[in-house]
Amino acid sequence: MPNYRIRLLAIALLASTSAAHAASCDAGFQIVGDARDGQVYIAQVTVPGLAVDSALGQVRAGAVREKFVVGNDLITPKKGTLYLVANSANPPLVVLTTAEAGGQVSLRTRLAPGQTMTPENARTAMCGLLNSLKPGKEGAAIAAAARSASGTDKVIDIDAVALSVALEKESEATQRSLNASGLKGAFTGKMAPHAGYQPMQIRFLGQRLRIDGQVYTVTVDPLDRKTVEVAYLVTRKKGVLRLREGRDSNRANYAVECTLADDQSALAGTLRPNDWVTLAGTVDDVGPSRVHLRDCRQAN
Repeated sequence: MPNYRIRLLAIALLASTSAAHAASCDAGFQIVGDARDGQVYIAQVTVPGLAVDSALGQVRAGAVREKFVVGNDLITPKKGTLYLVANSANPPLVVLTTAEAGGQVSLRTRLAPGQTMTPENARTAMCGLLNSLKPGKEGAAIAAAARSASGTDKVIDIDAVALSVALEKESEATQRSLNASGLKGAFTGKMAPHAGYQPMQIRFLGQRLRIDGQVYTVTVDPLDRKTVEVAYLVTRKKGVLRLREGRDSNRANYAVECTLADDQSALAGTLRPNDWVTLAGTVDDVGPSRVHLRDCRQAN
């Protein structure tokens, strides 16, 4: 077959694939619920051969172009999530991106009660991001460039006590805001747990931290007897003499916890209360009273 025919065939295949993505996204676009309660908008596509990290990186690139505020990737071997925030809306729209190992990628957002968006505009915006996804090396290159430009792969060094103090202040400010807005239902079953803490989650989930501090406790999961949880000592220095609180007061402070990676069993066997340790991991939960990191490894 002449080279020009091969090139034409390749172009035709790429065009048909792109059209199929567009058709599937448009056809599968959903609006769920009543506007008086806050409707949910869902768009999704399946791109064979698209890796999770590539999908999230490409969504990041498109979202930055569209002036979204973009959070951090939170990736596991089979699934990844990424938050996007459209501050141009009032109130701002939070969009959750989910990518799975089989090439399935979805965008999901819930409007505030009474907030409206035309189906055409929502479909165009959400499917526009998804229809541009590319598998293979081209997509991976786009994703890598987007991550490099955003600096999301950087590891932040921080002291455990400093992290606890900073997040405790932010948590308290969030709670005051919730109370002032009449959203106490967030903790009485009328809203999902941590719903009011979504801004904190958007900023911190997926962030890579290298934490230095002293061990408060080392706990082995009683069920699998393998998972090891390290909690940091986050007691404060108080008073004129700046004396540190006793260990018993640790639970009254904002907790900093880290699950060790499976290959850290040797380290786990040596750690004792009050030992110094520097651990690097990825934030996978942040809420009213604690921040948690996964896949933590010794980093000193």
